[in-house]
Amino acid sequence: MSAARCGCALCLAALAVSAVARGDEPRSDVAPASVTGRADLLFRFTPQARLTVDEGAAGAVDRYWRALNTAPLYARAYADARSLLGGRVEAHVSGWAAVDLFASQDQVAAGDLALAWASMRLGAHEVWLGRRFVAWGLPGGAHLDGVGAAVRTSFGLSVEALAGRPVTPRFDGGFGATPSFEGAAALWGVRVAYARPGRFGASVSWMERWSRGIPGQRALSAEALWTPTARLDLRGAAVLDGASGGLVQARAEALYVVGSRNDVSLGWAHADVARLIPRWSILSVFAGPVYDELFVGGAWRPTRAVSIALEGALRWLDVPGRSSNDIGPALASRVDLRVRVAPSPDGAQGLFHASRRDDGVRSLTVLRAVASLPLHARLDAMIEAAAALDDDDPSAARSAYYGRATLEVKLGGPWRIGATLDATHGLAVSELRGALNASWVAPTGRSP
Repeated sequence: MSAARCGCALCLAALAVSAVARGDEPRSDVAPASVTGRADLLFRFTPQARLTVDEGAAGAVDRYWRALNTAPLYARAYADARSLLGGRVEAHVSGWAAVDLFASQDQVAAGDLALAWASMRLGAHEVWLGRRFVAWGLPGGAHLDGVGAAVRTSFGLSVEALAGRPVTPRFDGGFGATPSFEGAAALWGVRVAYARPGRFGASVSWMERWSRGIPGQRALSAEALWTPTARLDLRGAAVLDGASGGLVQARAEALYVVGSRNDVSLGWAHADVARLIPRWSILSVFAGPVYDELFVGGAWRPTRAVSIALEGALRWLDVPGRSSNDIGPALASRVDLRVRVAPSPDGAQGLFHASRRDDGVRSLTVLRAVASLPLHARLDAMIEAAAALDDDDPSAARSAYYGRATLEVKLGGPWRIGATLDATHGLAVSELRGALNASWVAPTGRSP
């Protein structure tokens, strides 16, 4: 299907939906207006060793190592406003900024916005403008500066469209040059969806991403969820390369609730993400293997506070460059175990995740544990530890370790102070970092 035909078909659907959409009727189920937010200031001292060369260097003798100390002060903030003007308006802003207090480099300030958008609803119609992340369309979603509109009907049918410029926001980081989009770039997409809560839902979408006037990614996506009985969920999703028609991603899964505390699932997945990477892009060099996966899993909740989930999968790999003389496909496997403990929303909580991955050549075990501990009415703690271990030799350079400890003190009202200590050890980097932070958390506000 060509892009023009796909776009025309979906636009006609949008006109049909708009024609039968309800008007701007008053709603009795609108939540009260609220504004929430948080702002954090973090200070971190980072000594570094850097190789420098004098401008008049005549040879290697003039190159030398010197200490380059940075003292970045970070500010992170977000604000969410919902249900304004009778539920018709909402706005969201999230970003960060930093300044090097030592001014030890040419660039002494940095920052970016992750989100900055607002929307308005008039009856069944809605429009939005700004920087937003959209989960549908391309695999992994799309981030763009643009505009969008949607039409939603009372019987569950909706149509939405968007257009803008793709962006890659930085969510944190230091100073110095960073990659950015330069030159012509554009993104547009449309989606039609139907939802009958508790029974059936489905959607189909088309999205294109252009760079330098060339269409780099075209994706036709579809997904569906059907609940034939109270105990059975059937869901599926697929992404097709709009240029070649090849299958990029696909997933089909059945989940059956055995009892009030148990469920089992069985499914199949396929991935060939390299199809959406333009051949002229350097990222095509790092394309991973094509694989099909059969997985089975289950969950058990012995109590309301404890949940245990286990999933295993077998993969058939099509590795790029694999010789045709190789006998049989490359086999891989994975096993994942998750244990979650949450006695109460305001009490101690914990999560443990163990995963073993075997790609047929090497095997790796990944362990992660997180605990949130309210030590006092005004003191909270969080501890996190993770390790990636080479199964052949856990002490090998391929293994990596990470740990974090955080304390936060509630001073009263919206003010909080805290401290974080991070430790990392691996092949690429080994370091110990500490940070202090002060936070202001806005309480929920309501309109008169």
